[in-house]
Amino acid sequence: MFFAVTLFRFILGFILCHYKLLSTILGLVLAFEFIFTLLSPKRKTGGSPLIAFLTLVPPFARRLLTLLWYMLMLMAVLAGFAVRSVKQKLFPAHSHRTIQAQLNDLPTPLPTNYSPKMSTNPLEDKAKTLATLSLHDPTNPSIQHTQTLHRLELLQHFDITPGSRLLELGCGQGDCTVVLADAVGEEGSVVAVDPAPLDYGSPYTLGQSQSHISQSPLGPRITFIQADPLSYLTTHPTTTPFTATLLIHSLFYFPSPATILQTLTALRAHSTRLHLAEWSLLASDPASQPHVLAVLAQAALECRKPESTSNIRTVLSPKRLTELAVQAGWRLEREGFVQPGEEVLDGVWEVKACLSERFGREVERDVGDERERGVVCALRDACEASLGVVEGVRAMDVWVGSFV
Repeated sequence: MFFAVTLFRFILGFILCHYKLLSTILGLVLAFEFIFTLLSPKRKTGGSPLIAFLTLVPPFARRLLTLLWYMLMLMAVLAGFAVRSVKQKLFPAHSHRTIQAQLNDLPTPLPTNYSPKMSTNPLEDKAKTLATLSLHDPTNPSIQHTQTLHRLELLQHFDITPGSRLLELGCGQGDCTVVLADAVGEEGSVVAVDPAPLDYGSPYTLGQSQSHISQSPLGPRITFIQADPLSYLTTHPTTTPFTATLLIHSLFYFPSPATILQTLTALRAHSTRLHLAEWSLLASDPASQPHVLAVLAQAALECRKPESTSNIRTVLSPKRLTELAVQAGWRLEREGFVQPGEEVLDGVWEVKACLSERFGREVERDVGDERERGVVCALRDACEASLGVVEGVRAMDVWVGSFV
């Protein structure tokens, strides 16, 4: 009987060590029994089987067996903790943390006393200066600084020389426009085109942001135009071609691949060179996998809407974008990939959008076919599951391509 009870308590301790409250109760019960055993060595019947057995052996042997029994219980608890630790390392997705808790752990804008870390990157100081020219929250400049630095790093892959005349399609609030205006120098110019209404955007609208930049020292070099890119190209005179045209993180906004092809085709008569930069769907860092899946999930939803106003509408891989550019008459000169800094929060924003309640409601509303809804939900579920096997979320790699 003693050994059966011991085995039972060994298994019980092994199981209950996974639960703090129950293991605490078990520990108190065992402690009480241990003390009661020592204080009642002459008890013959009733009570614990351990006590009944110990009264039959000499005092020395009784103490030795008592010590061995409690050491066995301690080993059971320690073994349970060890197994739980190994299981969490091998299967972190099975941890008890909720998805909301994981989302809450994702990076947020840095504190108000943020200042960029000392770095050997020569672009850091320039990013800090240029970021102040864009409209941003002066008490929390971290986001604008990282976005500006990110675009400066992308620009290192393009040959932008002082005096260049640049055309930027999909300029948005001007994050890249400021960087381009600095690159062309006082003798250069930038025409920045975006089709969105001037009251679009958050926390600052396009109208507010562009007006702020126009009043900055770089303002005289920039001309903002609100127009559909294809419409602008068909009405713009071609007597003086642009030195280069850039589409930086704007291709996902196009309504369809056909529109991208038409735009790239029209550019042949307006520009000498073409530079593209867009999220690559490549995760060289495992922490970027949630961003990739979030983008694909949102694209799968948006393509089933009659009309999309999302910032992810048409998702194309670098291979497909290159094929469209070649079909439009361009020749690929060089391409590469850029891994954004850890402070770039685009991945975090897209993951939160994908896992939001609003996304689920839109799936139910806009995806009628059962199989199509299953595909969208599967991508969303994969994004959610991927959070359990990575530490944090990092923005995916960016593809950069230059065409002539």
